[in-house]
Amino acid sequence: MYFKLIIFSLLFAVIQCNSGVFDYIVVGAGPAGSMTALELARHGFSTLLIDAGSKVTNTNITTPGLAIRTLEDESLAWDFRVDYMNQPHHKRQNVLYPRASGIGGCTNHNAMANIYPRFQSFQKLVEITGDQSWSEATFRKYFESIKLTSPAPINLKFDRRFLPLTTDKFTGMKPDPKSSYIVNAIGESIGHDTKGENINELNAIGNSNNETESQYLFPSNIDRTVKSPIRRGIFRAVIDEIAKNPKLTVWTDSLVTKIILEGNSAIGVEYMSGKYLYRASAIARRESKPSPLIKKVFANKEVIVSGGAFNTPQIMMLSGIGDFKELRRLGIKPKVNLPGVGKNLRDHQELSLVYELNSDWTGIENCYFKTANNDSCWQQYQNGTGAYTVGGPLHLQMLKSNPKLTYTDTWYYSNLGRFTGFFDDTVEVGIKSKRHISYVVLNPYSNSNKGFVTLKTRDPRDVPYINILQYDDSTNSQDLQKMLYGFNQARKALQIFNPIGAEIIPGKNVQTEEEIKNFILNNTFSHHACCSMKIGKDDDELAVLDNEFRVRGVENLRVVDQSVLPETIGDFPALFTSLLGLKAAEAILSSN
Repeated sequence: MYFKLIIFSLLFAVIQCNSGVFDYIVVGAGPAGSMTALELARHGFSTLLIDAGSKVTNTNITTPGLAIRTLEDESLAWDFRVDYMNQPHHKRQNVLYPRASGIGGCTNHNAMANIYPRFQSFQKLVEITGDQSWSEATFRKYFESIKLTSPAPINLKFDRRFLPLTTDKFTGMKPDPKSSYIVNAIGESIGHDTKGENINELNAIGNSNNETESQYLFPSNIDRTVKSPIRRGIFRAVIDEIAKNPKLTVWTDSLVTKIILEGNSAIGVEYMSGKYLYRASAIARRESKPSPLIKKVFANKEVIVSGGAFNTPQIMMLSGIGDFKELRRLGIKPKVNLPGVGKNLRDHQELSLVYELNSDWTGIENCYFKTANNDSCWQQYQNGTGAYTVGGPLHLQMLKSNPKLTYTDTWYYSNLGRFTGFFDDTVEVGIKSKRHISYVVLNPYSNSNKGFVTLKTRDPRDVPYINILQYDDSTNSQDLQKMLYGFNQARKALQIFNPIGAEIIPGKNVQTEEEIKNFILNNTFSHHACCSMKIGKDDDELAVLDNEFRVRGVENLRVVDQSVLPETIGDFPALFTSLLGLKAAEAILSSN
């Protein structure tokens, strides 16, 4: 009898009562998933947006200058660990890779940079898909429809506008003699005054052609129409839509564990309810709660997975969709053989150079990066001035690593403070480094495509194994050569600070080409993963999706997030990821 009770309990944990039926289920409330769900609901379809994270907003998220605190904010932070393993060239293991959960996803913790992709990125998408609907003109239409500065649409039911695009205005900060060095470093070509006025618009139609080696300020989603400027993004759009549209339902604290397949058709998802279940969360790891019972929810039309480059392939593999060899290794019943699931993982390559100056920046010398009464910068922010009204990088320099190129392919951008990537002490180092400036070299178009995501276990609460194989060709790879060029250009530009400081990273002991390459190989970091569920043509054996975001071999199942991209596209990808959501929604609505 006791044995029968055990069997019954195990079965009961899997076979639960249904939680409801919707037209569409969208898994993941990041920018792509949220935009897709909003659009489907606006067109009158009952839509469930389901996310493992919580409905979180707080001053760490909304205050631009406190963005660094979100990295340690356990209410939303997901701490992945990745390898950068490609022996013998690149041997870094267990490197922190921060992500964010909940409504808005990574738009709640990023540096608020919103950059429209370069023109050649769209040309490549059209070439790969063979579909003109992936052209720049299509995405420009989406882009204009979400900007708060765009005219209101005739039918306000479909008013998508939520995104402010502004540039930092350094108002109310103490005069600092060192600021003249920044102005000179940025250069006259940027066309702005010390308050950030009259800039060249990076996202303008002409500039998206990306043909010249120009400098720009970063467009950001900081709303400056309020007294104390705030981060404003997809979270606000979702909350506003919930209040006025009964067709949109949002479930947070709900970890999707697998897609329910009936034959080869997706009909719903299984999920667990509870806060902080996924073990990328520090709270989940610390509390070690038992797994709750499995529930089910069903879709009349389609399931759309928007979990991102790590979690989307994880959900697919847990559902029996992926490389049969990998699935059998883990004891998962194979259902749809798609060897490309989790493959082709790519990322940008980033590398920091740091100068230490001979005194603190006066604008941040009394900043503790806290919402505390003894923090003078917080008091200034309450009055709409000071360091906390700005966030993210200072400026961006576009470069051509080869003069024969018709477009720029390498960047560097500047940050106040010491920033060299993501580590357990990144926040502590960042808030204490008040006399530093960092230039970060960026390769936004990496050729490295051998990275992968795979399961460690069958437990959906466990994080997957992630290996971002940077510089996978050789020590003379094209990516490494681009980073070498960017490094040399950034180092040269930083020398303008020599009268008031000195380079500390990498420092004077790194001079020869071999030394610089070794520094690059051992210090490159990344945080814009993509491409692990790529779109491709029928003859591409690693193509998981078709050009309409549909999972090959499975009916009524699509993917929309950064994982769908065949190559790195979108530079700083937050903006483009939102536009992908609109592209997917249009494809879904057209086919249904």
